[in-house]
Amino acid sequence: MVGATVRAMGRWGARARRARVLAAVGCLATLAACTSTGGPTAKPETGPLTLKSAAFASQGLIPINYSCAGANISPPLTWHGVAPARTQGWAIVMRDLDVKPTPWVHWSVTGIPLETRATTSGQAPKGSVTNQASNGTAGFVGACPPSGKTHHYEFTVFAMSKPVNLGSSVKAPEALAAIKGASVGSVTLTGRFAR
Repeated sequence: MVGATVRAMGRWGARARRARVLAAVGCLATLAACTSTGGPTAKPETGPLTLKSAAFASQGLIPINYSCAGANISPPLTWHGVAPARTQGWAIVMRDLDVKPTPWVHWSVTGIPLETRATTSGQAPKGSVTNQASNGTAGFVGACPPSGKTHHYEFTVFAMSKPVNLGSSVKAPEALAAIKGASVGSVTLTGRFAR
């Protein structure tokens, strides 16, 4: 009787140990599915590259906050889809399509890490560098058409085949040439603004 009880306890102990091992494996699997910041890992990107903004729709009106008549801050952008082959990072350029001579650059950002897929309103991505706009300003220059005119503003995210870490003193034409020279693909979003 005592022997049977000991054998039963031994079997129960083995089951308990197996349950603890399985629970530990489950915990490790859960941890492996999280980033170092505690959030879930990004799902693999699929489909073509797309660019959107939570602030305005494609061909829609850009809110006043992102203009010289408002807070003059950059809009939030997100891009998804499979990166072109050889992509090592990203760059962003905002141009006014209605200013002559073109291109008139409002915003140029280089050195965006490959894992970055979004910008926050009013901020360039962490680790990136903002270059000069066409008016010589280092930073974002909001939409600012002449009074009574509607201008079209094109935001382009470039997939870069190599790091292009330009400084804030680099002028817009040089920055744009360097970005285009290293680009292996791009995606655009256009919005409109009038004062």
